[in-house]
Amino acid sequence: MMEAMDTKNEIVLITGATGLVGAALLRHLEGCSVRMLTTNKQAATAGNYYYWDPGSGQVDTEAFRDVSVIIHLAGAGIADKRWTPRRKELILQSRVESLRLIGDILKQGDHRVRQLICAGAIGWYGDDPSGTLLFGEEAPPDEHSFLGRVCREWEAAAFALEELGIAVAVLRTGMVLARQGGALPPIVRSMLTPLVPVLGSGRQLVSWIHLDDLAAMYIYIMEQRLSGVYNAVAGQVLSHKEMVKRIARFRKGRAYLCMPVPALVLKIVLGQMAGELLLSGAAVDNGKIRAAGFVFRYPDLDDRTLKTLL
Repeated sequence: MMEAMDTKNEIVLITGATGLVGAALLRHLEGCSVRMLTTNKQAATAGNYYYWDPGSGQVDTEAFRDVSVIIHLAGAGIADKRWTPRRKELILQSRVESLRLIGDILKQGDHRVRQLICAGAIGWYGDDPSGTLLFGEEAPPDEHSFLGRVCREWEAAAFALEELGIAVAVLRTGMVLARQGGALPPIVRSMLTPLVPVLGSGRQLVSWIHLDDLAAMYIYIMEQRLSGVYNAVAGQVLSHKEMVKRIARFRKGRAYLCMPVPALVLKIVLGQMAGELLLSGAAVDNGKIRAAGFVFRYPDLDDRTLKTLL
């Protein structure tokens, strides 16, 4: 491990800062100057926001001046819309092209960037229907799924920046639990009646992380100058059904009844996205980041954790 970095007077450039994770990260960052790249031209006229459009290769290069660390969160939402061929291409290219554009900018002249910290996903590992495996960072990527392909090309584009003398870290992130957005609010909204929906068999495993822990992990990796791949998941892995039951018990006591939503119905409505996002899962290990010294505030989905989320 390299010597920890003093973040005072550092300039950090964040892409995707208006998203769920980016907004949380901004709340946690202290002691350093922050700039944001945005695809919103109007937003880029104020404060420390700078315009870019990775699809067309446009970027305000002033955003990169004297930057020490880039935190790359940008990418089209994986769960936002049904996966049409066009949507799938956007999900992939929004990640890969944005990283390539960053590399092209940095190649144009001397840069001070020491570290790139890039979002990733546990879709790298694919589905484990048996529920018997525990995936560490050394596990090979899933060769058969769309998400596996996205993760492979996403990480390859990130680690290509090592050729510029930049230390690269990738956080393979599980289901992010947050009151402000992501996967949790739809689950909570589905509990408006005593019937609580459970997707498919409910046996699919969920490797999750609290939003505050994820934001803290980005900062820890920056401060400690870590590089390589890290699984950004809490230590506790739950089945989808158990997760839903814990949330329902916290909200409703025992006054609820689980109602299975057939997998076939989900696949008809949502197509491939249902199979890869909602009906699949895997147990992912967080031992590497813990061995690096990171301490989770919310390692278990217990009442203390749920109180911060609901």
